Amino acid sequence: MDKTLNNEKEIEKIFYRGRTDRVFKSILCNEKNQRMLEWFLSLTLEKPIKIVKYLRNEQPVNTIVEKVRIVDLLVELEGEILHLELNNNLDGKRAKSIQRRNYIYVSSDYVSTVDRGEDYSKEHKMIAIDLSYGLGKSKPQKTHYYVQSAKGDKYIEDLMILVMNMDKVEEIWYNGTNEDKEKVRHLKMLNATKEELIKMSKGDEIMEEFTEQIVTLNENQHFRKLMSDEKAARMWENTERSLAREEGHEEGYKDFIKRMLSKGKTIEEISDLLDITISEIERMISK
Repeated sequence: MDKTLNNEKEIEKIFYRGRTDRVFKSILCNEKNQRMLEWFLSLTLEKPIKIVKYLRNEQPVNTIVEKVRIVDLLVELEGEILHLELNNNLDGKRAKSIQRRNYIYVSSDYVSTVDRGEDYSKEHKMIAIDLSYGLGKSKPQKTHYYVQSAKGDKYIEDLMILVMNMDKVEEIWYNGTNEDKEKVRHLKMLNATKEELIKMSKGDEIMEEFTEQIVTLNENQHFRKLMSDEKAARMWENTERSLAREEGHEEGYKDFIKRMLSKGKTIEEISDLLDITISEIERMISK
């Protein structure tokens, strides 16, 4: 049988989960689902959350050639700004690169909350939440990061980054106590299968609404076409990257970099793909 036909049939069977970037943004980050997002954030931060307004999530650019950078979600709460980012497939150098990128985005958002000429003594509280898959089960389920000294003295009091280790959530869901499972149920729903969602959402109005929306989205043929096209593009990209590495010399990397640049990829994105520095990429393409 034709391999292409086999691949198409396999794609037809795929249930795109909540952790899929397009699904996550289409449902949880959708302004129409504000109540759902407030529920999700309240459980994650373990405090009541009320969204005042949704903010523009495009990062400012400094040059005409710089690519527009878009964060997953930026909202104003009562007395603070919240930045939410979903990260998939973090491992090794890629994890460090993505965390560095996220910190730059958060810092930019933090700076943008301070208007020129405003009193610097005023707090501009910001919370950044990273939902991260690929960190490994050995790391804690949640880690709070601050700008502070080695002794723990905070340099900035009103900036906090919360990294949720979604691999640890999976371990708790399958191996933890019932009490612990209940605490991570809203996080587990992002990586749940259709069958798991239907079972775990019974009796929970908001989670049932999430389940209904994600099932409907997966049944939408236009959405499935978009997802299958993106999957094919990623497969070609991964193939080209592997070939560049297998060649084992600079020419292989240079060819790959040129192809990616011609397709609109930024140097930062190529750096993440190849796990090499931006300066090394700039050196190779300048030759």
